[in-house]
Amino acid sequence: YFGFSYAWIITFALLYFSRNFSRTRSVSKASIIHEKQVLKSQLEYLPSWVIFPDVERVEWINIIIKKVWPHIGKISQQIAKRLVEPKVKEILNRLRLEELSNFKLRNVHLGSIPARVGGIRVYDRNTGRDELVVDVDLIYQGDAC
Repeated sequence: YFGFSYAWIITFALLYFSRNFSRTRSVSKASIIHEKQVLKSQLEYLPSWVIFPDVERVEWINIIIKKVWPHIGKISQQIAKRLVEPKVKEILNRLRLEELSNFKLRNVHLGSIPARVGGIRVYDRNTGRDELVVDVDLIYQGDAC
């Protein structure tokens, strides 16, 4: 009643909603720009299978590594004693550091947090017939001290 036509009420309602719509649209544009900046800054922390589509995600290998990780420490200690210790002794002798030539590894501790494989890519082009090129993205952020 009040002497207003329905056309005036609809006009004011349309103006009000169109103004609010344009405000929310500008806010959403700003959030999209901010989102792009955040993604670009975090790009180096993303796994390789996210960035490169030809890299395969190999979560099943990570499960295997997690199961055998406690035993890998013992094996790596044996390998280090057989391979690394003699090489270090040889280098110390070559450098004529006799007081350090009795070098021995006592313990190799890899920690309780296992390494992870971020992705694997196998190259099948531009390789020889008897050649296999595998690119493995290995991530180790363990708690060894």
